[in-house]
Amino acid sequence: MLLYLHPLKGLVLLFTAFLLCFAPLRAAKKVVSKKVTLRGCEPEYAGRSVEFFTRTDYITQQREVLASVQIAKDGKFEVELPLFETQLVMVDLGVYSCYMYMEPGQRYRIAFPPLRDKTESERLNPYFDPIVLQMRDLDGDGRATNDLIARLDAHIDSLAAQTLPNLANRDSTVQAKRLIAQLEQYPLPPDNLFAQQYKTYRIGMMAYMTEAQRVQALSKTYFQHRPVLPRNPAYMELFNIVYDKYLVYHGRTEDGQQIYQAVSKDRRYTALSNILRQNDHLESDSLRELVILKGLFDEFYAANFSRNALFAILDSVYNSTPIAEHANIAQQIRERISKLLPGFIPHAFTLSDAMGKKVSLKDFRGSLVILSFCTTTSYSCLQDFELLRRFYERYGEHVQIVCVCADQDVASMRRFVEATHYPWTFLHYGDAPQLIVDYDIRTYPTYFLLDTDGRILLSPSPGPQENLERILIDHFRRRGWTPKVEGQAPRPRDGVRPARAR
Repeated sequence: MLLYLHPLKGLVLLFTAFLLCFAPLRAAKKVVSKKVTLRGCEPEYAGRSVEFFTRTDYITQQREVLASVQIAKDGKFEVELPLFETQLVMVDLGVYSCYMYMEPGQRYRIAFPPLRDKTESERLNPYFDPIVLQMRDLDGDGRATNDLIARLDAHIDSLAAQTLPNLANRDSTVQAKRLIAQLEQYPLPPDNLFAQQYKTYRIGMMAYMTEAQRVQALSKTYFQHRPVLPRNPAYMELFNIVYDKYLVYHGRTEDGQQIYQAVSKDRRYTALSNILRQNDHLESDSLRELVILKGLFDEFYAANFSRNALFAILDSVYNSTPIAEHANIAQQIRERISKLLPGFIPHAFTLSDAMGKKVSLKDFRGSLVILSFCTTTSYSCLQDFELLRRFYERYGEHVQIVCVCADQDVASMRRFVEATHYPWTFLHYGDAPQLIVDYDIRTYPTYFLLDTDGRILLSPSPGPQENLERILIDHFRRRGWTPKVEGQAPRPRDGVRPARAR
């Protein structure tokens, strides 16, 4: 089996409010792709479904599934992936996170690591740190981009392991510059542009880690007067560090105070762009626009600017940029941010209940919805279930409770539902495991409160042990709803089906 294991896993490039006028984003620009064929034989994985994915972009780093394949009983598999350029492709296999740089139009025979499933605690831990492996083409001649990058990474990591522990010495700057000079001498084929660019920005990353250059100097050395490479992971890793929270950082300067005026008051992309153009490192229109996109994304998670203003500028970038990749990034930022913001429709899903029936989130429109992500093995979830039972008995006429259960298999959820007879909806996440990422679930239980039209009211919402009941009662009063007296069976309203045990 040919798999590379990085000695310095932290260096592996796997990556690491409404708008008043909601303008629909225009259709993404199309690029013709070429097929990549993957094949192999892994009897240990027989019967399992394996999903190959990449990133939509390296700012939001959302997951984009390229293809999935069911491993045959004899272990054989073959699958085609659409690629339009050399790209980092990943696959999660139990405790392993595997990756490979693939080139359009190529055929690869690959091997998986020995099967090792996550334990229950590892599976439920949102901070689980996988074992990172780089896959190889078993039929390759060692000259492919993936092989070049693997050997380069191994060389960089080896030199870094020798040098980094000694950087506390007096001559640390000298050692750091000597390391950079050694790396620059590493030979790569001159005709492999992707590998050459990858090397440049891995060296830039080492310059940052060794403090051979400060951030301002890195900006000038590695980004000024250079091509913008939003699909190269090494470029974007360094870019995300150099321009982290750039709008706020630049806004602290005397001239940068204009940024707050341009964003929060004027809400004009052109004004913001003209201000940043004053920095000679950002003379390039394409680099400056990418820095603005990164800055907008950072600020959606802070409280420095109005979200409405950020959305207005984001839509302006989307509608005006001539760069397809920037339009894609703008769209991904909007989708990632808006899906969990109050006032927006959250990620749709259709999952199986305890009886195997397919149930969609949209089926519950017409009622307030307490959407819970839970497991039947968590003590906190078990405590909340009893409180949710009281909620249902008191407010079931107006509130639906939907529990998305992250148990390892649907059978355990079914046994729990049959044993407890909780009268609301339990759905197993197995039909759409990506929901845990889509809803940014970091702990169980996690709650969301949805309005009658399916829009988010609270994200996340307090749980039943907090002030959720008071929030519900406030909503009932505003709508003129009167909860029933305790002990009285909930009455179904016109057009709303009563909740049934799933």
